[in-house]
Amino acid sequence: MLEDTFEGVVLSFDGAAKTSTRQGSCGCILWELPGWKIMDAQGFILDDVTVNDAEYCGLLNGLTMAELGADLIAVGDSRIVIQQVQGLINCNQSNLQRRLTRCEALKAKFDSVRLVHVKRDFNQAADYLTSKTLLLGRSWSVQEDGERQHLERVFKIQEKMMKSAEACPVTSHSGLVAIQVEEGCSDIPGCPSTLNVMAAPLPHTAKILVAVTRASVRDQHASSEPLDPLDYQRERWRRIRVHQEEDEYLCDLRDFLNGEVDQFTLHRLRKIAKVTDLFALDARGVLYRLA
Repeated sequence: MLEDTFEGVVLSFDGAAKTSTRQGSCGCILWELPGWKIMDAQGFILDDVTVNDAEYCGLLNGLTMAELGADLIAVGDSRIVIQQVQGLINCNQSNLQRRLTRCEALKAKFDSVRLVHVKRDFNQAADYLTSKTLLLGRSWSVQEDGERQHLERVFKIQEKMMKSAEACPVTSHSGLVAIQVEEGCSDIPGCPSTLNVMAAPLPHTAKILVAVTRASVRDQHASSEPLDPLDYQRERWRRIRVHQEEDEYLCDLRDFLNGEVDQFTLHRLRKIAKVTDLFALDARGVLYRLA
């Protein structure tokens, strides 16, 4: 997560390829923070590539576009490319190994390069640029104000990466790897950003990872009023979340999905990365296993 006052450059990239013709494209956008202003946006046409090749080309061209020596955050929706460059999973295909070697060489020219994986829903600006490039069949640079304004409108990475000290937002996009919820907001009765989320049922394809025991009623006063159904649901999800936060393994999974990996050893990162595709965090902050 980035603070609102963060100053730096974020690269968003994407890649695509047609399996029938092996023609592909990639899109790269450099954003200046604070303000998320577009510094540069380019689409590149590619020949004889797979989808993973195209994703790598997006990262490589983006690194080439960026100013060398700066601190850079690269954001993409390809888990394979991100985790291979991070060293979390092996790269066994020769065509990708060559591109990985080039990435390592370019990374060394920056003060630091941080890589962040997001779901495609958050990467719509780079996805749009990539798709339009493939449709045009040629490389191009975004110069028109209308195109830049469209990229800014569909851009959603800031929703994933920025941390506000004032708001308590809940983003309820389905299928996200992680959604940030301001601590304490979900426990405020009637909080409009969490009321429906906390009361909603878990998706059908999910399985809760902990068993929550029934609370003892021995200490309750006989005169206590029954909970409202919405209050009951919110309390149930709160207890599940508390139980998960007390489990070390589940905490590691939550931290990884939230991008908080600085405290992990490389061995631990690789171990957790092998299973994270099986898990997701929903808008309640509850970890569940995908069926």
